Amino acid sequence: MMLVLRDSEQSQLAVVRGLEDVLPAHWEYQVRTTDEASSPEGLSKPEFQLDFSRSDTTFLVPGPRALRLSAALRLYFYPIEVEETVVQAVNVYVESSGNPPILFAKTESYIVVTTPSDINHGVSTEGALALYQPLERVLKEFFGDTP
Repeated sequence: MMLVLRDSEQSQLAVVRGLEDVLPAHWEYQVRTTDEASSPEGLSKPEFQLDFSRSDTTFLVPGPRALRLSAALRLYFYPIEVEETVVQAVNVYVESSGNPPILFAKTESYIVVTTPSDINHGVSTEGALALYQPLERVLKEFFGDTP
């Protein structure tokens, strides 16, 4: 029996396989389907979501509890056909939300979104960003640095 993938499944698989080849050392990812995915404020659930994490090291979150977290990133993938809707939501929520959707990248098949809280759990200290930036660099290169 031959497995036949829909176009959206083939596009998703191409993204995931391509990312596997460029991920920096110690970074892992988990794919979440629409049913399992969350969504940024003002947007519906994505076609799929990628949750990246780096569990080999942590950064310190300043504050009275001195919490340690792993570097992380969540990306939401929407079909390019809904680009206008996604861009409108980004423009509306950028000024009215504490956690607005941010355009991360655009491909032939997808518009990719994240939020401030989905980048290192919302922590932007020097140590947290130092752990995150190698992943961001390879992803921007992979996607062509075009939101």
